Amino acid sequence: MRLPKRNKIDKKKKIDFDFEWVYEQHESSVKPSGFWYSCYNSWYNWTEMNDGFGHHKYIHKININSKVLTDIENKNKDKLLVINNLKDFDIFNKRYGHKAVIQYPPGGSPKRRFGDPDNTTPDIHPRAYKDKTKYVFINWDKVSKDYGGIEICPYLPQRKHYLWYSSFDAASGCIWNTKSIIKNSELIYEKKKGKYVKTNA
Repeated sequence: MRLPKRNKIDKKKKIDFDFEWVYEQHESSVKPSGFWYSCYNSWYNWTEMNDGFGHHKYIHKININSKVLTDIENKNKDKLLVINNLKDFDIFNKRYGHKAVIQYPPGGSPKRRFGDPDNTTPDIHPRAYKDKTKYVFINWDKVSKDYGGIEICPYLPQRKHYLWYSSFDAASGCIWNTKSIIKNSELIYEKKKGKYVKTNA
């Protein structure tokens, strides 16, 4: 099964976009807020390696508007930033990243989950990172003022040692300016009897 460039495995048969919704971004976090999707089979393969976690019933193709892609040197908050090589990744990391401030309460354990004020992602223990220069968070609020979303595809395993990028499990994208970038979605697969089958819906 070859999935399209941009797709989403979801519980819902139809994705209803609220193009007026405003996603708030944190100044210091590992992941941005927005509509997340996978590049090709990246998320599907990741779930296969993790006992089917996230293998929901429906797979949707995500269609974007024309001429909405941009690169690291051409800022536009109505366009999707595409990072597809190490050079652009490093520019992005340097421009928007900052060293994480890690605090320990008595006993030496992390006070909270890092980069996630709402405690919605798994703990990432900084002591696992020997090189402290890799404790980098991203100022997603600043990024959102320059771009309408971010797509890092293909996955860049050479940079997964960075704290923020280690939270990206697969080649994926996140769009917060959905109104300008997303066109619509198409239901392309439905799980029946444990297998995904194509649908004409």
